[in-house]
Order: sequence, then structure tokens, then C-alpha cells
Amino acid sequence: MKSVFGARVTPEKRTGVIEERRGSLEFRYSVGQPDTYVFTADIYGYRENIHPDRHLGWWRFELPPGRGRAILQMNFQQLGHESVQVTGSGFNLLPTDSWFNPEYAFEPLADLLLVVRDASGKKRRIEPALLKFVDRDVLRSFYDRQYASEGYTAPEDAPFLHELHKYKLARLKDLFARHITGGRVVDVGCGLRDSRWYGYHGSNDCVYGVHITVRYG
Repeated sequence: MKSVFGARVTPEKRTGVIEERRGSLEFRYSVGQPDTYVFTADIYGYRENIHPDRHLGWWRFELPPGRGRAILQMNFQQLGHESVQVTGSGFNLLPTDSWFNPEYAFEPLADLLLVVRDASGKKRRIEPALLKFVDRDVLRSFYDRQYASEGYTAPEDAPFLHELHKYKLARLKDLFARHITGGRVVDVGCGLRDSRWYGYHGSNDCVYGVHITVRYG
């Protein structure tokens, strides 16, 4: 009879926000004794699961046997062994092992993978979540690296551009419905203005700025 591997770790939400290099993500788990599984939290560049260049790091934990809920606590102000920890009801876990990349260049989006392996090291379950790094310096350095000299880049070559494009379309739909009636839009643009990128996340200090050219008749 084929044995069933029962260990699993599942995020409560599929997105988490990292602000000032700090963030958290709740998850639920069901695991046996530590010698029956290996659990790691892996973080890669968005849609770039490439080791080591686009790999921020991995952190391994031994969770309390049984079922429960816990929180993955992330602090990348100083990247190191204790940058990722797990807290729960009555416990605070440091990693039992880790690897991290001090040369990693932070970007606005990253893939968090909650990986569970069996005792032999074979991957049995991978649960993904999206991390959003909202700090202005992360956005500016990303823009400087990717677009300052390259100009427009195809979404398949720059996945963050694809996500930003979907966000802009949703915002523009609202603007068109409220302010444009009976005209044809021939040009829409946005970008850097006064050293600030208007449009990212739509936060209070980063208002969506756009120029729209409309032709009537």
C-alpha cells in the first residue's frame, strides 16, 4: 500500500506586505516529528526561481508536532540567519539551518515558497505566496536598474511591469468612467515626476499621476 505523506504548511493569505524591510505572514500547519519532514521558507525574485542569483535565501524550521497556526516573521533590515523566524502560541522558533544571499537585489515583488520535503529530501508540497516590498527605495532602485536605460521592456522579460500594467488598467477604468464621456483616448502615460513615481500602490504619499489625451468627434 502506498504511504501518504501528511505534513503540510499552508499560508492563510496568498500575499504579504513588506514595509521598512519587515513583514509577516500567517500560516497553518500539520506535521509529525521533526525527523519525518523538512520545512523551509524560500524567497526568490518574482517568477525568477534561480539559485543563487535571484534567491534571497531559505530558512528551515522544526514546527511543534501536530496541527496549529503560526506566523512567519520577516526582517530584512539586516539579512542573516535570524531574518526569518516563526512565532506561535507559546513559542518562538529560530531557524535550525539557513542560507541567504547578501548580494540579492530587492525588487517590488518576490515569491515566498513554503516547501515541505520528506525525510529523504524529496519535495512533497510547495505552497506559494506573493511578497510586496513597498518601500520607496526598493522601487526606485528597481526602476533605475531595469528601466532607466532599457526603456520599454516586454512583460515576459520584466514581470513586475506586467503586474503594474494590470494595476494601471484598473485605475484607468475608474478614471474613464468618472471623467471621460463620448471621447476616444489616444494616449495615456505615467512615470517619474519630481523624482517620485506616481502610481505605485496608490498610497497616500504616492498619488496615481497620469496624462490622458482625448480626441472628440
